[in-house]
Amino acid sequence: MAKTNQQILDRATDTSIANHILGNSTGESLFQKHQINDRFSGARGHGHAGELMGDTMDKLSLKKTSMEGNSHEKHGADRVVNGVNIQTKYYSSANKSIAAAFENGVAKYRNPDGSMMKIEVPRDQYNKAVKAMARRIKNGEVPNETNPQNAARYVKRGALSYEHSQIATKSIFDRGSTIVVDGQVKSVSFGQKLVYSVGSDFLTGVANTVPTVIVSQVWYYVNARWHGQDADEALKGAVLGSVKPILVGASIYTVSSQFGGSNLAKSIFKGVKADKITQRTAIGVTAAITIGLDVVDCLRGRISMQ
Repeated sequence: MAKTNQQILDRATDTSIANHILGNSTGESLFQKHQINDRFSGARGHGHAGELMGDTMDKLSLKKTSMEGNSHEKHGADRVVNGVNIQTKYYSSANKSIAAAFENGVAKYRNPDGSMMKIEVPRDQYNKAVKAMARRIKNGEVPNETNPQNAARYVKRGALSYEHSQIATKSIFDRGSTIVVDGQVKSVSFGQKLVYSVGSDFLTGVANTVPTVIVSQVWYYVNARWHGQDADEALKGAVLGSVKPILVGASIYTVSSQFGGSNLAKSIFKGVKADKITQRTAIGVTAAITIGLDVVDCLRGRISMQ
């Protein structure tokens, strides 16, 4: 019973994860929602990388989040976290990051009540960004606010530093990657891409896979209890059973994102956008993971074609 049910559950869970990543049930893939096209191309790709990693860390902190930036609504929120509208600004200095939220001394990003949205800045710029916001308040540029001491209410510390956000736009499949920091060109090592680009994708894959896995493992726990397992044994089985599908989902997302955003992929699939390449890659990776072992067993005569 346990083996058969676990096999059925694993297959159903893998299918649900693939549908979630590919957008088969929503019509919009995670790669489109996460603005893969913008992240791996264009001068502002690092801003999208910072925005995505911020969303990922908030999800892993069990906050209620949604990404709104892919709508490209003028002066709209990039993210909403626990009901708070957030606009992400990743510029080369704290002053520039805060200045990007204003135009001619007027705040561009406002909530429905007229107050200013919270501005998310690179992690290493936070302290200076708060001081820059305090100056804006003192100058009367922040609506419905007169106390510079409240500046921190309008600034959010990002998940990545400015330099690391740039590294996050470089694919592990490409060589000779460079970034510009403080006006100087710096080479990006394999290890740096492994940590900040691949690592960001893996955590994003985990954060977006966990909800689907939780549903399946709750089913496993309830089914195990119905068939006579004690609570501790059923819970242990559910927890251990969640590891594989989370790794599967994170791996599908990571490999697909890294390959789809690479210059290598762009040279192979000329004229095809990164999010489309990632979707095609995800289909192949999903098939390899979910039925690859079955195909091998079939060819070796261990299981039938059916």
